[in-house]
Amino acid sequence: MTSEAVVTVESAHDYLEPIDEKKDKDKEPFDDVHHLGLNELNVDDMKEGVDDEEKDFEFEWFPDDRDFTWRSSILGGLIGGLIALSNIYLGLKVGITQGASLFAVMMGGIVVKPVLAMLSKWNDKFKIFGPKEHCCLQSSATSAGGLNGGLTSAVIALWWIAQDDTLSPEAKGDPWYGDAKDNIAECCLLVFSAVSFGLFLGVPMRNYFIVQQKLTFPDGFASAELIKTIYKKGRDEADMLLAKTQAKVIVAFSILGFVGVLLQNFIPIIFTWPIFHNLASCGGGQSVDACIETPPSYVNSSGEEVPTQVYVGFALASLWGWVLSFDPVMLGTAFIVPQRVNMWFFVGAVLAYAVIGPACMSLHEYPDGYNYAEGKRFIFHNTLLWPAVFVVIASSLSDLCYEWRQFKGLFNPPKKIKTDDELAVSNSKKDMSIVDRLKADFKFTFTSAYSLGNVDRSDEKTPLIVWLGGLIIFAVISFLILIIYFNITWWYIVVTMTFTLFLSIVFLQILGATNWALLSLMGKIVVITLGLAGGSVSSILICGNLVGQTMSQLADIVQSYKTGYMIGASPHAQFSANFVGNVFGLIFTLGGFFIFTIAFPCIIEYPTPDTCAFEVPSTNAWYSLAKAVNSGFSIGHEETDNMTWSGLYISVGMSIFAVITNGVKFWTKTYRPEFFKKYSYFFPLYSVILIPFLVSPGYAVATFVGGVIRQIWKLMYATDEKNLKYQVGSGLVCGGALGGAVYAVIRIAGVSDTDMLNWGF
Repeated sequence: MTSEAVVTVESAHDYLEPIDEKKDKDKEPFDDVHHLGLNELNVDDMKEGVDDEEKDFEFEWFPDDRDFTWRSSILGGLIGGLIALSNIYLGLKVGITQGASLFAVMMGGIVVKPVLAMLSKWNDKFKIFGPKEHCCLQSSATSAGGLNGGLTSAVIALWWIAQDDTLSPEAKGDPWYGDAKDNIAECCLLVFSAVSFGLFLGVPMRNYFIVQQKLTFPDGFASAELIKTIYKKGRDEADMLLAKTQAKVIVAFSILGFVGVLLQNFIPIIFTWPIFHNLASCGGGQSVDACIETPPSYVNSSGEEVPTQVYVGFALASLWGWVLSFDPVMLGTAFIVPQRVNMWFFVGAVLAYAVIGPACMSLHEYPDGYNYAEGKRFIFHNTLLWPAVFVVIASSLSDLCYEWRQFKGLFNPPKKIKTDDELAVSNSKKDMSIVDRLKADFKFTFTSAYSLGNVDRSDEKTPLIVWLGGLIIFAVISFLILIIYFNITWWYIVVTMTFTLFLSIVFLQILGATNWALLSLMGKIVVITLGLAGGSVSSILICGNLVGQTMSQLADIVQSYKTGYMIGASPHAQFSANFVGNVFGLIFTLGGFFIFTIAFPCIIEYPTPDTCAFEVPSTNAWYSLAKAVNSGFSIGHEETDNMTWSGLYISVGMSIFAVITNGVKFWTKTYRPEFFKKYSYFFPLYSVILIPFLVSPGYAVATFVGGVIRQIWKLMYATDEKNLKYQVGSGLVCGGALGGAVYAVIRIAGVSDTDMLNWGF
């Protein structure tokens, strides 16, 4: 979920408001990699091809403004690192992540810029930075915050493979044994190999999709609008006052989220009310199984003993995880995402845990001899999980087919007309030797990108020797790592890298035009392809993760390039900032992952215990698909089966329904736009609906409660809600993630569950 922030009264709110208020909301906000950006923007109201007029706005230029500075790159890396840490926490909890782009712009505007302004009065070394340096901070933060490496999804499955006794040694491949501390080197190498391509591939992709095709890339567009607003001329006192208020709000709610998560872990009853658990005590402290089998009875007016079925309902609700939750992090996400997302998230939880799950249990679709808790786990893995995999794929593919016109630019790209300066540089290089050209490019890399002034430098390119040379070097290093350390067959790697190049073009074409980040689809295409070719579970997971993470990093980097293009910043300076951000991202992401997995070893246990604080839903989806395509689908309700008949029927039925409704959505949007704008709120968001199929319903309850609180706030104080909702949400999410990390450190220090006050449980 991206922290969409508002910096001033007349800020980009007029532009960002379609995220929540406009009715043209046909874009699916997240797939089952679950990265939520500004996918709810009314892209149809934007220009499909945004030309250079985007740069014609009233900047408050700073004479000392730089395209790249170390202070902004480092500050951006720290801000992005905080987002990376929160993404590890959210990814392990519910399988979603938030983007760093708009959060970084917001932090630069309401925290960094005012602090530098204050310090500059004391020392000239702290001169206020301008829009280009702000763009540098945003580029570094975006690169750091978006770096995940698959640690919350496919990577965890490598530990699961070793513990899965149903797989043969040949099917397992080369899994990981032991705990997280035993595999630190392997984990670091795998993440490094998965994130090295996006940084370098982003350079040619920027030149093609932004400079030549001029695609919108709405997240980057919105970030640029925010920067323009922060530095616009003529900001009045009301603007400055609101900016100070927003800074105070985000700090206050960060503290609240931090303290709330710590309290939630030590005294869970404060934020999680197990109302059905307490109501299902059946009057005599019976277990859930006993309550369902032999509920208490009462004597009716005829003197007959009648079972009290209401206790059975309470027991089933408790069994399926229904609690009243006020989880600070999930409450925060409810303030960031559109209300439509909160609604469909809750609808998905009701569908999974109040309809499908209990119905399958009443039909006894689990092995004989299982108790109700064991039956619930079997239904979760063999029935509910599969719609979350196949319906997302079907929905994404159908959207690609319906939007086929977006691909026309791939086959008929606009011709690029060189500027006079480019022609002069090209002609001057004709008479230069290869060595002199390399020297010139090297000198350019370390000087030109850091020049002063308010000149539009968006045409300044990263030299070919830098990006192509870096791409080749890192590709070779990754190739050797995957062969030597992970025993991946060489031609699997060649196929994966080929898929990466091809799919990145398709992926960015769709992302730039529609803001759909179809990350899950891209990675799972490789999983299915290599699985059908006979690859081991570990090899197809590693290769699929490589593709998925390259797409994820490309999405963030190219969006930041779009921001720089609109601001007039040097793309080569952005490349340098992205490189610095990658370093911070690796440190925070790997550090956060090891803190959580060492403090909570249950994360890498297979199957994940019901008592584990983290449900790793994305890992469940990736591992089940990889295992199925490797070993084949076995349908039934025996222990050896991996899918029930209900799971198959529901997956097929919902996939067909998704294809049909997506078609209706596309037709109404194209031919009946007024009807679509009026009723678009009711078109299902399948990726959102299916997330609860992978996690407990308590998370959906928390976002629903947050959505209700936000709606009441809007009805009572509409202006405050409009100006501060993103700051409230971002503060709760980031503070809560930091609190979770501190709690994990406390656990590592030796505090166990028995030391906590688990009141009410």
